[in-house]
Amino acid sequence: MIVNKLLIFLLCYFCFGNAKTIINGIAFDENGGATLYSSYVDEFNKFSRENNLDIEFRIVRHSSINSTTTSDAYESMVENLIMRKSSKYDIYFFDNIYTYRFCNKLLNLLKINDPELKELIELYKPGVASRSCVCNDRWVGFPINIDFSVLYSNYNILNKYNATIPKTWEELIQTSKYLKEEERKNGNPDVMAYNGLFDTDESGTCSIIEFIYSFRDEIDSPYPELNSEKTIEALEMIKKIKEELNLDHEFKLKNGDAFQSLLSGNFIFLKFWYFSFVKMYNMYDVSLIPGKKEGISGSTIGGYNVGINSYIKNEKIKAAIAVVKFIASAAMQKKLVIENNMYSAIPSMYNDDEVCENVDCEFFRSIQLTPRFKEYDYTKYSNEFKNYIYEFLYGNKTSSYAIKKIIDLRKIYNLSLSTEDSSAGLILFIVNMIISIFYVSSLAFLFINKFKIYFTFLTKDLWVLVILGSLVIQSAAYAEYGTLSNFKCHLRIVLLSLGFSLCFIPLLYKQIINFPIENEISLWIQKRKILFIIVFLLFDMLFISLHAIYPYNLKKVLGNNGENFYRCINNDMMSFSYISLIVIYKILIIISILLLIFIEWNIEFMHFENRLSSFAVYVNILCILLIAILEILYIKNYITISVLLKFIYMLMSLTNYICLYGFRIIMPLFEDSDEQLFRKAFQENLKKSNNLRQIESSKSLSSKRNINSSNKTTLQSKILNMHYTKNISNSESRSSSYFNVNSSARSSHSRDNSN
Repeated sequence: MIVNKLLIFLLCYFCFGNAKTIINGIAFDENGGATLYSSYVDEFNKFSRENNLDIEFRIVRHSSINSTTTSDAYESMVENLIMRKSSKYDIYFFDNIYTYRFCNKLLNLLKINDPELKELIELYKPGVASRSCVCNDRWVGFPINIDFSVLYSNYNILNKYNATIPKTWEELIQTSKYLKEEERKNGNPDVMAYNGLFDTDESGTCSIIEFIYSFRDEIDSPYPELNSEKTIEALEMIKKIKEELNLDHEFKLKNGDAFQSLLSGNFIFLKFWYFSFVKMYNMYDVSLIPGKKEGISGSTIGGYNVGINSYIKNEKIKAAIAVVKFIASAAMQKKLVIENNMYSAIPSMYNDDEVCENVDCEFFRSIQLTPRFKEYDYTKYSNEFKNYIYEFLYGNKTSSYAIKKIIDLRKIYNLSLSTEDSSAGLILFIVNMIISIFYVSSLAFLFINKFKIYFTFLTKDLWVLVILGSLVIQSAAYAEYGTLSNFKCHLRIVLLSLGFSLCFIPLLYKQIINFPIENEISLWIQKRKILFIIVFLLFDMLFISLHAIYPYNLKKVLGNNGENFYRCINNDMMSFSYISLIVIYKILIIISILLLIFIEWNIEFMHFENRLSSFAVYVNILCILLIAILEILYIKNYITISVLLKFIYMLMSLTNYICLYGFRIIMPLFEDSDEQLFRKAFQENLKKSNNLRQIESSKSLSSKRNINSSNKTTLQSKILNMHYTKNISNSESRSSSYFNVNSSARSSHSRDNSN
């Protein structure tokens, strides 16, 4: 029994107790870091054994030899693994141009509580790693190698004619012209003056980026803005080099051709990636790429990074960190620098005496690196960027055209107060401001004695709400100025919904209390005006709040002429449901208003109000339909869609203002100038209106008739009967309108004249 237990214990120990943690990496073999992978694996596993880490590191290496994998295909494969949250591989080796693409899927090393790791990050921070390994404030890896471009000079030809290595682009042109001509005279007409490396591959993009970078003013100056004169000057210089040295063919040579030229030696100057063997064996002079000014140079940051998969199990994270720390450690990097004469991303490496005994530290310290673009779909952006430049370089487009097209690749257009792209935004803003100021100023007419009689239809507080509603609808245009955001997408809905309610709820209130037949509902609402308004606004706020829970997506529309812009898109079903609730709510208000307008159509003192109010409602319906149509249509011009929407908001606002309020301001212009005559007629009309109280004395009889007729007539006939009613049954409690008064005044004036 004891023997059996001992055997089981030993078996468990050898099977589980002594098990190693396997850390699997994946890499692409055909890149600048390919020669290092074996060293990383061998050196770490040796280190692990010596320190009893019980960790084994393995790398699966992909290449076009063992598969159909290309560089782009490899990155797509890595992305597919990451998107599937695969834990098959613990460590990824990837081109640093894809740092932004993989950013949120790799482990953020800044969040790891490991003192050694934090020290390592600080060691790399002063160098290029802070630009090639950091995105969205996340440190997601370390550089395993850095590729950069240099200028190879054939010292045999230079020494032959006592020429020097050019340090500026102008010097390169003049020196190349001279040496090319001299070599032609000496029977070597095929010697290549310069290649440029402006090919159709990624090297072409790198050449453009670093050429523009070489036109900055000082070494510490930032990368020139794309729309700056420096960028234009740089592009013009590229074309000048090509044309003056007649390099149409040479500029288009690919990496393979450039490498063959490097091996053959039949060139004067060659721009290509740094190869340590050239410097180690002193094959050619290796120097910085020239710049606009002496001492200014530039090269893009190439190479591969190593990062940790954020989806691996927690028990493997510690082991994966140990592997990455070893790969990126100063000791490992120092060993590789000395053995391979390579560039390390640790700046302090080139202050080490032992390192400087073996490599040219001054040369490596002088390299001026710049990162490539931070784009999620870098490959697509790079190709478009390069192609627009080549339309200028190899075609007949201007440098300004190319720059605008490049800027458009990233730029999101929108209407703003700036006139850089379009003056439409500023013009519409000024028009809106003038209209808004006029709205507010027109409130003063409520307090001018001459105009008070024209505003008896509603009380002052309700008129203020109508004006406020027009202002709020007008303000929806401001929500679309500048960069679109989720907040602005919601704000537009809020302003349109509240603005509509503020304009028409006062009208609905007035129509209810002016119902032709006296009823308890009308009397109840009349006594609770504020509560009536608040309830409707609370419904607005409820539906708007529910809708605001669900964010909008900003869809990038590929606009005409490359002028891209954002549109608000919300595909969430719940959000769509709440939008539908808002629409249904507004439809119910519209139906109620239109029904009451029909019922009260022939009431004398509401004659003009009913007609103008109905017109305003129909215009609002039309505007809402137009907004819906514009949201459905795929308009690709940001100015067109923005101007149309702002025009619709303006139309809604102005219609509501003019039909409900504004026309009352201009009515005095069309009235008789004899104010005393008018006021006299107005008093007579009020007396006649008071005679309507006689209807009250027969109210009981009318009620009985209504009850009896209700059994004999349909709802339709009741509505039609009310439609033809000219006076309401309780005139004491209803407001007298100016327009009925004015009509009586005109009749009285006519009779006086006839007499």
